[in-house]
Amino acid sequence: MIIEALYDHYKTLSRRPGSDVPPPGFASVPVAWAFNISADGELLDVIPLSRAKGKRIVPVDMMVPEPVKRSGTGVAPCFLCDNSTYIIGDDVKGKPERSRKAFDASKEWHLAILQDVDDEAARAVCRYFERWEPEQAREHPALRPVLDDVLAGRNIVFRLDGAEGYVHERPKVREAWLHHRDGATSDVVGQCLVTGDEAPIARIHPSIKGVAGAQPAGAALSSYNLKAFESYGKTQNFNAPLSEAVAFGYTTALNYMLSNPRQRLQLDANTTVVFWSERQDGEREENLLAQLLDLRDVDDTSAAAPEKEGPVEDAETTRLVRDVLAKVRRGEPIDFDAIEVDPESRFFILGLSPNSSRLSVRFWHVDTFGHLVRRVAQHHADMAIVAPKWRQDDYISVREILRETAPQRDWDRVPPLLGGGL
Repeated sequence: MIIEALYDHYKTLSRRPGSDVPPPGFASVPVAWAFNISADGELLDVIPLSRAKGKRIVPVDMMVPEPVKRSGTGVAPCFLCDNSTYIIGDDVKGKPERSRKAFDASKEWHLAILQDVDDEAARAVCRYFERWEPEQAREHPALRPVLDDVLAGRNIVFRLDGAEGYVHERPKVREAWLHHRDGATSDVVGQCLVTGDEAPIARIHPSIKGVAGAQPAGAALSSYNLKAFESYGKTQNFNAPLSEAVAFGYTTALNYMLSNPRQRLQLDANTTVVFWSERQDGEREENLLAQLLDLRDVDDTSAAAPEKEGPVEDAETTRLVRDVLAKVRRGEPIDFDAIEVDPESRFFILGLSPNSSRLSVRFWHVDTFGHLVRRVAQHHADMAIVAPKWRQDDYISVREILRETAPQRDWDRVPPLLGGGL
């Protein structure tokens, strides 16, 4: 079961030393701005948090209180991390009445959670919302220099002037958030399909982000939005009951891998692949298989080629991969003990494609790590050709094979069925 394996991986990630996987109630999201406020809630300045990534300027990923899942035109504020519509009551959409409604909802939400918290930063945020006037936002001296960029819709967090870190990181604020979150659990209790336990059942699962071609706001792996899909009078995800803990865990694990170049690769324009080991210390297996699955192209300089954000390479892993490929080609056994991996540990590979606001499972493969390595290495041995002298080696990557099947070698025209089959 895919969801069960993803939930198990979340628990594994949580136990890995130095893991930055979000704990329950939190999520890693891109943040572009920090509002630096005084103890009286006055906006002093707007601090840009974006950084250079290649030729692009991108927001930084930050662990913040778990955002709500928005749909349609309804108003749903997020806690201490949101866009300008909810934080200042203004945006570029040209609907001032809705923006004011969103700000008022955010104000009510933050005051309800923070007004009794004995923390200076919490009190400052409450005062900010109490004194802020959306109608005067565009004239605020701290906002004017960056107004267009702030109104573009990227996330904003708060920090208290003179204090370290951000407001959402302060212990008493985190405690208040978790207390509020625990009191807002689903009132539908049932048996979870994954754990078998009686627990609050999630009505809507968190969005999955990072699948190429899917909606930027995220897509769903499990969802119900039409009567035709429902049974026994149940609505939405009550039709496939998962506890709120499992829904959070499996989506968090999947989002973590989709944001992690070491566990994700782009097979073609419509297929994003994630892979993981069941072992708690399985990073070495993941690194090895990542490079076996995604050998670097030596002729990948065309403008049509996808951006190089594949699995991270290091010199030692590259050497081990070349040794494995060479041994298989010579018909020699692979010495797994020498490369310090467990050939009997289970390994999972999941291929996903976009389908409107949902995700389609292109393929799902479970095998032992040793068997997978032998099969992938054998594939490269079977595909060996006499290479021209300008190539560094004669191993043909999956990217090269697929690109040659597309008209004008256009990545967007790779046959999807061929990509998935290969």
